[in-house]
Amino acid sequence: MQEEKLKKCRDAGGMMETRTGACRFCGQAMVEEMPMEWAQEDINEYVTEMCNCDSAAYYQRKKKQKERAHERVVFLFGEGNQLEVTPERAESLLHEIVELVGDEEIQSATVEIGNGVKVKIGYTMKERIKITRTKAEKSAYEE
Repeated sequence: MQEEKLKKCRDAGGMMETRTGACRFCGQAMVEEMPMEWAQEDINEYVTEMCNCDSAAYYQRKKKQKERAHERVVFLFGEGNQLEVTPERAESLLHEIVELVGDEEIQSATVEIGNGVKVKIGYTMKERIKITRTKAEKSAYEE
């Protein structure tokens, strides 16, 4: 989130200046020392993340949900996972599905990656993003 970026810049001794931004939902303005290299869009995003209006609070919650879901995709399917490596393009698709589900553009999607691995990413009744990884194992014998 922008707050973390601001803290890193301050800790690194980055060039700061007084900047003004506005919440994208209610228009509430905020003046604060922010990095000189931030574009107005970055400043407005920071102010939106700090705003207490209902729409900004909803936006903040949805954004955190998506960030956690992306972290979970990396944990389950990224290069460092304990199971098996997922092709990079397939992992990118899973991240795109997280965005679509998080933005409530789709309810859920199921992807069969191969080797019996299926992934379901969906929005639950409790308004959370759920990622389910299943691996089917079959045994068949003929004589």
